[in-house]
Amino acid sequence: MDDVVLRTADGGRVVADVVGVLDPATSARIADRAVALLTAGARVLVLDLSGVTFCDSSGLGAMLSVWRRARALGAGVAFAAVPSPLSRRFEVTGLDRVLGSYPTAGDALAAQGPTG
Repeated sequence: MDDVVLRTADGGRVVADVVGVLDPATSARIADRAVALLTAGARVLVLDLSGVTFCDSSGLGAMLSVWRRARALGAGVAFAAVPSPLSRRFEVTGLDRVLGSYPTAGDALAAQGPTG
């Protein structure tokens, strides 16, 4: 199933796994679910993309949408464990210069600093 699965929520930090396919049929729903994890007080959202099996341009747009919407809410977003094909798409489109991408969710959390 294509979805966003909450892994942890602790002290204003939310880590979730994105699982499945990011295509026109799923991208908007997955982006909405990711942003919905930013509950009152959440300041950091880390999306682990290691479970993404396919991503087309609508999926890239969805990840950019999550980043924009989270920023509008005053939250930071980072992407972790981006699969190689998706990482390459980030590079080709220039999204790697906009979206924070880290080897692990722990690295992404550390880069976001304290939420205090």
